[in-house]
Amino acid sequence: MLTEGDYATVSADPQVREVYMGTDGSGERGAANDNEQTEAAQ
Repeated sequence: MLTEGDYATVSADPQVREVYMGTDGSGERGAANDNEQTEAAQ
């Protein structure tokens, strides 16, 4: 999936969240990676 926009808008999109985390919410990436991406986006 390709998407454009700021982190807050993109991460709030339910379709992006499903692709990123999967339907069961387990995802491959943990909170540490999410924090690193948030810091990098700022």
